[in-house]
Amino acid sequence: MPNLNFLYTFNYDYHLDALCKLESRQIFDKEEKDKLLFSPIKVDPSISAFIKTRLEIISSSENYSELLEKIKKENIHIEGFTAEYLILDGDSRDRTERRKKLKDVGFCIEGIPNFTTPSITYSICRYEDIWYFGVLTKHHNDWHKHKKKPHSFSNSIGMDVAKSLICNASQGNKTTTLLDACCGVGTVLLEACISGFDIAGCDIDFNATKYTKQNLAYYNYTANVYCSDIKDHNTKYDAAIVDLPYNLYSYSSDEIMANIIESTAKLTNRVVIVSISDIEAVIQKSGLKVTDYCSIVKKGKSTFTRKIWICEKEGELKNKSRIASISKANSLDYSVTGLSTFDLSQLNIATDQDFPLPTNVRLGHLAEKVVSELIKSSTNYKVVYENVQILEAKKTIGEIDFIIEDIKTEQIIHVELAYKFYLFDPSISAEPINNWIGPNRNDSLTEKLEKLKRKQFPLLYHSCVKSTLKDLEIEEVSQALCLLVSLFIPYEYKGSFSPTYEKAIKGYYLSFEIFRSLNNPAITYYIPLKKEWGMDPSENDAWVEFDRIEQLLTERMQEKQAPLCWQKNGESYSQFFIVWW
Repeated sequence: MPNLNFLYTFNYDYHLDALCKLESRQIFDKEEKDKLLFSPIKVDPSISAFIKTRLEIISSSENYSELLEKIKKENIHIEGFTAEYLILDGDSRDRTERRKKLKDVGFCIEGIPNFTTPSITYSICRYEDIWYFGVLTKHHNDWHKHKKKPHSFSNSIGMDVAKSLICNASQGNKTTTLLDACCGVGTVLLEACISGFDIAGCDIDFNATKYTKQNLAYYNYTANVYCSDIKDHNTKYDAAIVDLPYNLYSYSSDEIMANIIESTAKLTNRVVIVSISDIEAVIQKSGLKVTDYCSIVKKGKSTFTRKIWICEKEGELKNKSRIASISKANSLDYSVTGLSTFDLSQLNIATDQDFPLPTNVRLGHLAEKVVSELIKSSTNYKVVYENVQILEAKKTIGEIDFIIEDIKTEQIIHVELAYKFYLFDPSISAEPINNWIGPNRNDSLTEKLEKLKRKQFPLLYHSCVKSTLKDLEIEEVSQALCLLVSLFIPYEYKGSFSPTYEKAIKGYYLSFEIFRSLNNPAITYYIPLKKEWGMDPSENDAWVEFDRIEQLLTERMQEKQAPLCWQKNGESYSQFFIVWW
């Protein structure tokens, strides 16, 4: 069964299928399938026009009675809850049976339910013969009120497309600062504002910016709107959206489009471009690289097609910094893990590594890509297999990260890779190894090691592996773990650690309340994207002041997410997690 934290359901019209899948790739690093997706990534459903619900999975089982027992063991005590049955593809149970199962779930929870204004909604569902139970979060459609905005253009993008452009630009991260470089009447700005994004708009047309400001004021939204040529704008942003002029109500040419794209590319490393013509050559000349793409037909107008381009500009220095952060990451050895260790320091490689990296993948996959390239560039090891999916009865039962060969000894090694961030909670146990947990307390070092020992390494000896890797003598393959970690300890913690832990400590963690009390006007901050975790904060050039970071962190605390935060104080840099628990 999927070992993931969240189950998302989707809903969209047929003409937006490609756009939904593009958004899904950008946020989750994989496409939704049958309007459903499992992911470890937590996203607010309401920022998307397509995500219908999010189920935060608490328990799962192939056996219904066993699931009920698991729910009881959670000892849930809460007033004002309700429960709903989430109907997924392939579930044909009638209303009577669904209601009965909801009663079963209700009897497993201590507290008085509230069916009109619940404090929390629990849900049960079944998918591919597995039962799931968890907390259900629904999409809020209050953004539909923007249909009545005072000003609009007949060929403006639709609200659903606007919301998706924001998701594609931000990759679902609400801390991303955004620019709408050709904002028109502010359709994109409205959707960004209602979702809590920090966005600015720019347009060379005076009437367009006037209408944008009036639309924003109508809903009491606040955003900076500039009436200027984009080439005269100099503020930096995390990402930008460019809906190029259509040459319908405003004049456009290849030269104008090139100027807009090139000027926008100077302000950010990530640009989402909307056009009605093929402009890939223009994009490439601007120094941007197209990393993903889709086209959508306007509903009811089969001849009017918009093309959406996801573009990245990855600086050479930042690319090298990302590679170095993984290649030099500390690994936990046998003294902690009880498993044979493959340390990246064993690779004979040049010190200054540089190679292309994917831009729209999760941190774990990014680490796999870097390690793969490092092994391939070494003179003493080579990759025999990587990312081998093991199938049984057409279902994936696991994946083998790497099969590598020591060139000198010809020893074949099965290597499992993990790139993890753990926080030390001394209140858990007297044994240090039990106290390393994930930032949101969803995982732990001991759980990871247990999974490796019980599932990931034994997978090599499954009968399906022998039929997949026919050219290997499985019995002669050795196994090793490459566990790369960044560790964080409590703020002002005075305890001591063994050298293995000590060398991997990168910072500290603290509560939001303590963070607020440490406000210093001389300090600036940045919340890195997940794919930036582990990088050197000194490489960053986008810093914000305390008031803005406090606003972003307040949202994270409400969502029970513990973000990593970088801090700059003069020429000094530090990093820490701010926890909600």
